[in-house]
Amino acid sequence: MTRCTLKTLGLSDEQAEGVLAEAAAVDEAHAAAMRQLRFDSAVRASLAAARARHPDAVKPLLADFLAEAELEGEDVGGLSEEIARLAEDPETGYLFHHAEMPEGGAIEPPVFTGVTPAASPDSLPGDGDAFLQGFAAI
Repeated sequence: MTRCTLKTLGLSDEQAEGVLAEAAAVDEAHAAAMRQLRFDSAVRASLAAARARHPDAVKPLLADFLAEAELEGEDVGGLSEEIARLAEDPETGYLFHHAEMPEGGAIEPPVFTGVTPAASPDSLPGDGDAFLQGFAAI
């Protein structure tokens, strides 16, 4: 929006100046919100890459560092080192997964053995009839 555009709409110089000032303030607020969103996203991505168990529990431990940190491209400068320090510290290390990820990044589901939940009495280990007779006595 330019002053000439506002003048053609019939606004006075004072009104045009007010509209331009308000538009500049809105643009600055939007730019600040976008910077904060990029910063927060970079912090979340770094915590996810470090395999934080609960990122919201780790953020307060990084509050002093994050208050002075700045976004450098897509990353927050020095954040990975600060997260590594927390992960290696015995007092805060429990907040991070330390097991190595298998190839491909997929974790194998556990294999359960034993009786399947809807098994017939014939598939029970041992004497299935004796097992069922115990219930019949009840």
